Order: sequence, then structure tokens, then C-alpha cells
Amino acid sequence: MARTITWDELRDLAGFEAEKDDHRILAIAADGRCASARIDGPVRLSDDAADVLALGPGAHVTLTDSASGGNRRADVRGSASGTTPHRRADVTRPNAASPAPLYVIDGAIVGPDTGTTVSPDAVEHHYFVDGRERPWEEGQAWYAATLSELVRETAYDAGARVARLRAAQGVAGVLAEIRTLRNGHARRDYFDALLNSGSLSAVEARTALDLANSSLTTGDDRDRIVARLRAF
Repeated sequence: MARTITWDELRDLAGFEAEKDDHRILAIAADGRCASARIDGPVRLSDDAADVLALGPGAHVTLTDSASGGNRRADVRGSASGTTPHRRADVTRPNAASPAPLYVIDGAIVGPDTGTTVSPDAVEHHYFVDGRERPWEEGQAWYAATLSELVRETAYDAGARVARLRAAQGVAGVLAEIRTLRNGHARRDYFDALLNSGSLSAVEARTALDLANSSLTTGDDRDRIVARLRAF
């Protein structure tokens, strides 16, 4: 369930996630900076979590980043005006010959989507600095980095992300990703996703065990994760 938190609470959190109905808020805060993403409705992210590829009916994403230097915002929604949308040139579009795409709804992968979706060609991106719209190209790098950071540090859709990482880079790739995470709860969720993704070799299990012992605390369910790894 969603709840209201004060700035003092949020300031001390490495990652925060709240959800209600078809709305999800991802937030991180540290060193006077607060970044958040509000995801309303079903959306499909790129594999690197750096862009929104498609949206369900009425869905949109609002990304904000506030620090002492100012406030930045990105709005991502379906094109209603018919104008040419801004697009990331490096996003791989879904292959029409592949199975029906999956969608993220409240953090769970479901699909295929039964509603009318907005195609990648009709996703608009808008960028604002201190309330004034600026050219999308000025904010594109910030948007990609911040959206990816929020998804990773809050363990949003961790199961599917770990599955993709393991398929592409093996267990070593998943462990490398875990090492980059600042949030202990996110590391725990990634370890759980790894353990649920299939068996590990003795060498992989030992490497993962060493990382779990060094990067998790008792508050992050370290003992439970360690016990599962020792079972291999």
C-alpha cells in the first residue's frame, strides 16, 4: 500500500518503493538529492531500463530529480497530437516475430497485454528544468541514467532483470550488477532472484556466498540468503 513519507524519512533511505492500484512510485534519496519515478498504468521498459518502449491505455511515467542545483523532470506518455515524438536512437524495438511482449504492472511481469497499447513510435518524451521545458536532447542522458538507477536501486522487476542478465552474461554478470547496488534490500532481492533463476555451480555458489557475506547485513536477510547458497 502507498503511504506518505516525510522528507526526513526519505532522506535516510537508499531506496523506497510504494504502490497502490495501477500506480507505483520508485524513489531514492541521499546527500541532499531526491529522485523518483511515478509509473501510472502498464508500461514496458527497455532491457537496460533506460527508456520506456511502450505504454498501456492511459499510462504515463513522470521522472523527477531534485537537488541543491535545481529540479529536473521528464514526462513520458503516448502521443495524442500526432506530432513526431522524441526517441532514443539506440533502443531495440520488439521483434514482430518474437512472442507477444510482456508488460510491467505493479512490478509484476504479465502479458500479453489485453488492452490497446501505445507503440514505440508513439511514445513522447518531454524534459523540464525548474518548470521550463527544454529540448529533449539536453535531458536524454540524465533521463536514461536516472531511470535505470531508480529501477536498479529499488529492485523494480528484479526477477526479469536478473533472468536477462544471466542469459546474456551468466551468473558472473548478475553478481557484477549486485556489486554496483548501494541499497542492501535491492541486493537481497537480486540474490533471491538469482537463486530462483536456476542452479549454480560450486564455483558460482562460492563466489555468490562470499559476496553475500560481505555485502548483506542481518537486516537484509543475510543469514537466509547465505543458507540458500550453502545448499549448493
